[in-house]
Amino acid sequence: MKIEDAAPTEYHSSRDEAVLEAESMAKDNAPSKAIIYDAHQEVEEQRQF
Repeated sequence: MKIEDAAPTEYHSSRDEAVLEAESMAKDNAPSKAIIYDAHQEVEEQRQF
């Protein structure tokens, strides 16, 4: 997981785990958004909170 304009803050063993953590952080810091990338570093999905 990476916070905008910063080095990765955490590494997760599964994609689902990383997405849940990103959603949690985004909700705690609303208004914000979580951008989910695929394995090729292309935007797969954006979620706004």
